[in-house]
Amino acid sequence: MDELIQIFTRHLELTPDEINFLKENVKINSYPKGYALLNAGQISQSFYFVVKGCLRLYYKSGIEEKNAFFYTENMFVSSYMSFTKQIPSDHYIATIEKSSLLKFDISSIDRFIQFSPKFGILAKIMMEEELATCQKIISSFVTKNAEERYIEFIANQKELAQRIPQHFIATYLGVSPETLSRIRHRIGKRRFIDDRQFPSI
Repeated sequence: MDELIQIFTRHLELTPDEINFLKENVKINSYPKGYALLNAGQISQSFYFVVKGCLRLYYKSGIEEKNAFFYTENMFVSSYMSFTKQIPSDHYIATIEKSSLLKFDISSIDRFIQFSPKFGILAKIMMEEELATCQKIISSFVTKNAEERYIEFIANQKELAQRIPQHFIATYLGVSPETLSRIRHRIGKRRFIDDRQFPSI
């Protein structure tokens, strides 16, 4: 809860009463590994804040799963279109690890806003951040090839790469596990050559 309050106060100052209201009305829920928070065809009724754990947003094409995004600690998780427009989701959200999440139900938002209009502003900010994440995903697919996306992924989320299966990363990049293995080999070979040309002092 402290991490959530810190994120909120980056945008708006909260009074002690507002902070206490959050603590009293938002509870931590624990979910096992592989738990489906949302399935395709369902209408999203909740969004989440990751206290501990890792989740993925993915699509299905036949029997094949294609990962679109991964969420870890201190991130908000939602199905943006389904939650905001109350329409069926076209994707899935599930835990990769045992996860502890703060859950916000759509039915409770009015209660929060009635207590303080600031919560309505914060909810809007969170949804806008989720939309920005979706736009980053699209931009990455359009402007970068699989190897460039992998290099960017490792550079920005090295710790995450150690927590999730390689075949999840492969589908996130839009390649087969075999192609990802070849990409990793090429990158490792280039780095070995660079280290030999420019050894550490």
